[in-house]
Order: sequence, then structure tokens, then C-alpha cells
Amino acid sequence: MGLDKRTVLYTEINSWIVRKKESKYGNYEYLYLTLNKNEIIKLNSFGYVNFEEIKRKIVKQKPQNNILNEKLDRKEKIKFSIILILLGILFIYIASQFYKDTSLTKNDVYTVKGTLSEDIELKRSKKSKSLVFKLENLSDFEFKIGSLALDETYYEDLMNDLKKGDEIYLTIEKDQYQKKISKKAHMSFLDKYFHYEKIDVVEVENKNFKYLSLSDFNKTNRNNDYWGIGFFGIFGLLLTTVGICIYPKNKKVPLLTQISRL
Repeated sequence: MGLDKRTVLYTEINSWIVRKKESKYGNYEYLYLTLNKNEIIKLNSFGYVNFEEIKRKIVKQKPQNNILNEKLDRKEKIKFSIILILLGILFIYIASQFYKDTSLTKNDVYTVKGTLSEDIELKRSKKSKSLVFKLENLSDFEFKIGSLALDETYYEDLMNDLKKGDEIYLTIEKDQYQKKISKKAHMSFLDKYFHYEKIDVVEVENKNFKYLSLSDFNKTNRNNDYWGIGFFGIFGLLLTTVGICIYPKNKKVPLLTQISRL
């Protein structure tokens, strides 16, 4: 298994500690032995058939090394603290991305005029729903309004007013138009193979009425941004604060040197 093999005399052992661990494969123990010249070796209960017998003989006649136990506790706390702080920083970074205003302007969108090839469909799933449009002149694509924007859409009126064969105006993001429809912009790997046929609608209208406006679409996205800022920001600050608080304050306790594993 790539582990070192060596012979350790009983007289070389000065002290010991046992530390219990848990894993999805079951509970196990590490037996740490302090040898002459302060060398430390570690035995895993999974690696020895007679582990309990070895432990019993050593524990019975050798003293426990409380100082080593404190050092190992400190090392584990430092590791856990650093993980929490890094996760906190990651969450705060994600929150900062939500803070950026990604609202669309008229310069960021393009309006597609078309004829409905079939009735507008309201698709439902366990956690969401969306409104789907299919056009005769762009039959390769499925235009849709997602759950968030649907709350700001007069979708019941839209489904009643417009049927198969009716003219409709769908506004989409300009980069989606240039990549997928006009082919004037380069498509990334994700653009080609991840929901290529789906295009989000940010505004929808006919000649008489606007059922979803760009400003209302932006409002739903901004509300979602506020949720992201709050969720990731709060958890990021919480994780970072906890990580700093549990970081060992006693810096006079030396860190461990390398431990040999047998």
C-alpha cells in the first residue's frame, strides 16, 4: 500500500495517544507513538489485525502524551479554520458578482418578428414553469419566458389573445441573436451544445399590447440579484467570522513536524 515497514522496539516508545476518527466506511483509530529523539509514528487500526492487542500493551505500561494531543488538536483546528475562511471568501466573491448591475438596455436587445407556428404553451415542472413560443420562420428554436419573468408577464391574456398563425414580436438579447440566428458572432462550446435551441425572451408584444416589458424583466432579475447578495453575503461573512474565531490563539504551541505512518 506504499507504507514504510520498520521494526520498533518496545523500549523505544516513550508515550502514546489514541485519536478516534469517523468515516463513511466506519469508525477507526489512530495510535500515535512518541519514540526516542521525539520521533512520532502513527498506526491506523484499519492496517493491523492485532491493533487492539498492540494498543492494550502500550497503553497499559506507557504514559499518555497530552502535549502531542494538544498539538494535534491545534493542527486540526487550523485546518478547519482555513477551510471555513476560504469558503467564506468564495461566498463573498459570489455575492459580489450578484451586486453587479446586469440590467439590459435597448442597445443590448434585438426584436424578432414572426408568426406563431403553434399555440403558446405553458410548460410546468415540479419547481418551475415557463412560457414557450415557436415561430414559423425560426422553427429550429424554442423561445421562452422563464419562471422569474413569468410573474411580471400577462401570460394568461397573452395565451388567450395570440394563437397559431398570429403575428408576434419577441425581444431577445442581442448576443443570442448574433450567435444563433444571424451567425455574426462566434459561439462558444456551451453555446453550441448546452440548450442551443432555447432562447430567452426579455420582452413580448403584438401590435396592440406589450405583455412583458424590458423594464419588468430587468426588475425580476434585479430582485433575484438581491436574494443572491443576501444569501451568499450573509453566509460568506458567517463562515469567515467563525473561521477566524476558532483559529487557535495560542501561537506559542509549536506545530507538528512530519509524522511517519506505519
